[in-house]
Amino acid sequence: MRNRIFSDYSLINLGTPEGCAQVLGAINAYIEAPAKIGSALLAAGVREFTSAADWPATVKALIEKYHAGVEEIDVGYEKVFDVLPFQNTTEDGFDILDVQSGLTFGLVRPGKKAKIYKVSGSKVSVSFDLYGGALEYLQTWFMDQKYWLIEDQTAEFRLSWYRDKATILYALIDAIAAGQNLAWQGAGTDTLLRDIETINAACAQILSDCKSKGINATPNSPFVILAPVQLRGRIDAALNYVGGRSLASQRSLYAIEAVYTMNLSDATKYYVALPGRKAKMGNRMDLQVFTELDIMAFATKAVGWGRYGAAIGEVDQFQRCATA
Repeated sequence: MRNRIFSDYSLINLGTPEGCAQVLGAINAYIEAPAKIGSALLAAGVREFTSAADWPATVKALIEKYHAGVEEIDVGYEKVFDVLPFQNTTEDGFDILDVQSGLTFGLVRPGKKAKIYKVSGSKVSVSFDLYGGALEYLQTWFMDQKYWLIEDQTAEFRLSWYRDKATILYALIDAIAAGQNLAWQGAGTDTLLRDIETINAACAQILSDCKSKGINATPNSPFVILAPVQLRGRIDAALNYVGGRSLASQRSLYAIEAVYTMNLSDATKYYVALPGRKAKMGNRMDLQVFTELDIMAFATKAVGWGRYGAAIGEVDQFQRCATA
């Protein structure tokens, strides 16, 4: 069985303070890895559970690879939003200027759905809300060297955190009003060509609408398609079709990247987006985990905390496209 976190169980030594630090450091590195995709996590050091100090370099021997399992995490929304890094600042939020029609979300209480609000005005302030979650490691797992249980518990916690975050961010996109709906374009029974015409029409509509709002975009600007996985075959076929028929419109006319997710509410519709601009997301604190021993439960309690906020300052950057 492929280990999730520890490269070799025989390297684990809980008999010394340094050995314990290495184990907890490896767990925290695994939890933080999705927030650091594309960065040199190990070169930067592994964050300690109870302070900002780095763990000894020897902790690296316990980590299989810093990006292990990140393919399980859905961060496709980052292709749509302009992701602003506020981790090393003292800001409590950020502003989006000249908002004419937009959306933002409020703090989500445990077990509740994201509340989406319409916003407008010369300036909209987006706050960084604090989100948390907890897990528990029984001390007997360490005593009996049942490290696979620790790995499974940690993996489920990490997946749950990022699943909840994705649900909130996709809900913000899904809340875009029906005024951005685009009917399936063309006529006849050729599904491929009608999908191509719909994608081209969506891009053209976005460019036209954004020009009137003062948002910089040209026919050479890159677009993103955000689609449910059920439409992957159709979207890929439309984007990869190179033409060969009489009408130039019967091929994709724009530079488009497709992103697929399981978190959109309607499996029959997809979004064409002009990414970034006034669709912004700020990360104030990446998921961090802190631990302490609960002597009453004979368990190590771990609590993860993170802060972020997002808003769509102009819904005209989006078109919701039909497929029938």
